[in-house]
Amino acid sequence: ATSSAQVTVRNDPRSNVSALALGAQYALMSQIADRMRAAYAGQRQVDALRAVLDRSTAGASAEVVSTTAWLRATIDSAVGPDASAKSIGKFRDANEALAGQLNAQDNADHAPNAGMLAAFAKAASDLASTYDAWARVSQRNLSVLNVLRVRLGLTPIMAPSR
Repeated sequence: ATSSAQVTVRNDPRSNVSALALGAQYALMSQIADRMRAAYAGQRQVDALRAVLDRSTAGASAEVVSTTAWLRATIDSAVGPDASAKSIGKFRDANEALAGQLNAQDNADHAPNAGMLAAFAKAASDLASTYDAWARVSQRNLSVLNVLRVRLGLTPIMAPSR
């Protein structure tokens, strides 16, 4: 059984922020959350490919092992080392920066100021650059390994999808 009730939502009487300012804050918070989801998805793709690469070298030729190591190093260079390293990687860095911005927005009712908008624009740009680097690695560089794998009669490795 379901029931329904009508409610009235009112602003906190201690807050003197306009509805327009709250709308702008909500819009920024939504954009931040969207970019955080994108960063998380990107890191999952990276982790998935690294896991497949780690499993793919068991019993493989020295040439496959060497080319796989080159691809792992290329991934590390493009998007940062894996979570076991001291640096947490560019997707995780982006997510952390965005989480800080989301927390700052959530701590008070206010319209985003120029500094907040600039910080978001920088984080979004950094994330886009990381995605571009990841696309190059997961498409172009992975194909180098796959050409070798096919030539040796091995199954190609598929790039993780979004």
